[in-house]
Amino acid sequence: MDRKYQGQGIGQKLLDRVIRELKKKKARKLYVDTSSRSLYRQAIRFYLANGFKREGRFKDYYQKGEDQIVMGKELGR
Repeated sequence: MDRKYQGQGIGQKLLDRVIRELKKKKARKLYVDTSSRSLYRQAIRFYLANGFKREGRFKDYYQKGEDQIVMGKELGR
């Protein structure tokens, strides 16, 4: 992760583009996954701020003490 690119809106633009393309294809929902490590707290906040909800957690998925967090967002029509 290169912090020099954070805070420039790149992630937001990319997510917006993905959502637009998925809606064109009439997708119902978008899922993302991330880690429970503190390094990924900003990613979790980003997804929550963009309407994602926590949908699942797989304990010790990546390694002992590091869970996989699955989040989903309804795309509507």
